[in-house]
Amino acid sequence: MRLPRRDDTNRKGILNNQRGVVLTVVIVVSVILVLAAGYIMGLGYNQKRIMDQLSGRRMRAYYRAQGGMVDALFRLRTNSMGLGLGGVPTIGGTGGPPDDFTNPNFDPQPYFINVKTDTASTDGSLPYDVKVDIGPVQQAPGLPDTGFRKIELTGKDDT
Repeated sequence: MRLPRRDDTNRKGILNNQRGVVLTVVIVVSVILVLAAGYIMGLGYNQKRIMDQLSGRRMRAYYRAQGGMVDALFRLRTNSMGLGLGGVPTIGGTGGPPDDFTNPNFDPQPYFINVKTDTASTDGSLPYDVKVDIGPVQQAPGLPDTGFRKIELTGKDDT
């Protein structure tokens, strides 16, 4: 009876053990790299969020949009588009309804407000801080004689 040599039996066992060790090391290193990348991305996101809060960009955009709302409500209350933004009533003889807020179908074009220069314009290519869009009268559901105008505001958050 021949006994197996020590070299033959251990060689395959050692190779299998080394492959298992290498696989384990690769998995552990991969997990550590993924966790480190997630941590770094989280730090970057939190840093950006903190800087946005400290810079006040969102607050400026909010107050610019609030100013646009006040301007739109003033125009609705006083029935005036003003500043050359249209809304000139048709003068007798033309037969059409007036182009002002008393006409429920009147849908003025959007206008843009520049807070720094305190101007309003219908030209969106000029620098602006707030875009104001006042829509036509829409019927309130369930109330046949009541309507509302939708006011859409877009405030820029840049400085």
